[in-house]
Amino acid sequence: MVDAAGWRLFSYAAGGMLEGRLVCDSFIGEGGLISKDG
Repeated sequence: MVDAAGWRLFSYAAGGMLEGRLVCDSFIGEGGLISKDG
């Protein structure tokens, strides 16, 4: 079982990865600044 501090760290890391992915998608995704093949 994960304690409260460990869970907070995990949820923070997971949220950071999700947010980072959204940022990447906005840059590299469809209509983004950078095309996927270039």
